[in-house]
Amino acid sequence: MTSCLTGRVSVRVRDLDIATSSDDYFREPPVDVRVERIFAHPDYRREYRAPNRGLFSDIALIKLSSELEFSAGDASTVMMWATVNITDHSTCQSSYARTGARVDDSEHICAAGDDLKQDGCVPGANDGSCRGGVDACEGDSGGPLMERRDEFNRQRWYTIGVVSFGTGCGNPVFPGLYTRVDHFLDWIAQTVTEN
Repeated sequence: MTSCLTGRVSVRVRDLDIATSSDDYFREPPVDVRVERIFAHPDYRREYRAPNRGLFSDIALIKLSSELEFSAGDASTVMMWATVNITDHSTCQSSYARTGARVDDSEHICAAGDDLKQDGCVPGANDGSCRGGVDACEGDSGGPLMERRDEFNRQRWYTIGVVSFGTGCGNPVFPGLYTRVDHFLDWIAQTVTEN
């Protein structure tokens, strides 16, 4: 994700489908907001050699040149979403170890989902026939891994991860790897406070 924030960067707001020039989902047209500053984590690194291949401290914050106003609106039918499950660390680490990549439990979350529409899938059979097929993919870097929690009789969504890297897309052997947000909360708070 951090490696994607190079060159001139802006944020587009109120645009659910970048393939079109306008969206029917908002009363106002899309707006591009200039990025004033990018704060990459100071320990960000990309390792190329086995057995430690991977992205570490792969998180960044962006400061916009102007404030954004948010309001409740209709849910998007255009943006992509998927239901995934957190994969236990030992399973994820053993899968990626075969490729020379390292999964750090303190700063990575692994997650993948099952595609119930794939050929040969027998929903409910518990035979692995539906395994894999749902995952983050190219172009998703920096996107959120969200978790819904019931708190105070309300459902709230929390960003628990940020799409980082993986091997292939929807591969049942290699779940997607996400930067674990809670590991970086102190850095996020300090960066926001100081800037």
